[in-house]
Amino acid sequence: MFGGDARRTHYANVAVRSQPDLKWRHETEGEVWASPVVDAAGTVYAGSLDGKLYVVGADGVLLWSVATQGALWGSAAVSGDATVFVAGVDTHLYALRLGRTLWRRKLDNCAFSSPALGQDGSVYVGASGRRLYCFDSNGSARWTRHLGAQVESSPALLPDGSVVVGTRDGRLVQLTHTGDLVFAVQVRGPISSTPAVFETGTIVFGGGDGVHAVRAGRLAWRLKTRAPVTASPALFPDGTAVVGDLNGNLYAVDESGRLRAHVNLGAPISSSAATTANGRIVVGTHAGALHVLDAAGRRLSSFSTQGPIHSSPAITRDGSIVFGSRDGSLYALG
Repeated sequence: MFGGDARRTHYANVAVRSQPDLKWRHETEGEVWASPVVDAAGTVYAGSLDGKLYVVGADGVLLWSVATQGALWGSAAVSGDATVFVAGVDTHLYALRLGRTLWRRKLDNCAFSSPALGQDGSVYVGASGRRLYCFDSNGSARWTRHLGAQVESSPALLPDGSVVVGTRDGRLVQLTHTGDLVFAVQVRGPISSTPAVFETGTIVFGGGDGVHAVRAGRLAWRLKTRAPVTASPALFPDGTAVVGDLNGNLYAVDESGRLRAHVNLGAPISSSAATTANGRIVVGTHAGALHVLDAAGRRLSSFSTQGPIHSSPAITRDGSIVFGSRDGSLYALG
């Protein structure tokens, strides 16, 4: 799922090359804003603004695709039985498998949120109609919670099974797995960023005025940024969070809120970074470049596409970097 796991850490426990080469490029029929997700076999799942969900093998060959009735902005989530869950602007959540639609369920409005999958088979997704939904994997509705504002952020899951998500009116909301309110913390500006959860339970996310951390239901700290943060933080196991802002600044901050590194990449960043076991940071910019940096923010290489990159990179088990571009293509570097 988006971020690689239910805590949305964006961390891959593999090494990536500092100067990767192009392995393959697969063209879709629309811009690719969605972030690809990958399974254990290296299969890539990604939506496009053409309304199709594309499933591409590790060699870049199309395996299958399914057309929905509207653009797919958000990432898919893939369960252990290879069921693919994805929501789109056609106001539906889909369950797909091997080129077939298993079921679809109506939402109250269009969805930019990416589904989160619980260990008990639950499927969580937000929609612009101000609601967070929880379904069973068979499509049965478990509960719906009205949150009072649009939900563009994707839900993240905590170790206790509770769910946390941001709203467009600047609230970070935590609910139990049954949909009961645990807390709501208010910050300035909308929260489009998807929260990431440290192993300690600290929740870190971007907002209109910086990067925020919530611990035990209270705002623990805020790192003021030079522009709004719509990207989602990526975590290193040592307690470092990495995230970019819309002025092209990339920040690395530790779990206590101390700035560790800062670099400007020259173009707005709405792509969420990926972090890796060999201390690499991989992130795209609106200038169409995918950058590989070290943990100190030193740029090691850049790969250029023909369109802005809003898509967040995913890392496969062999260390390949997969991402989309608004030029309409999916790319794999390795």
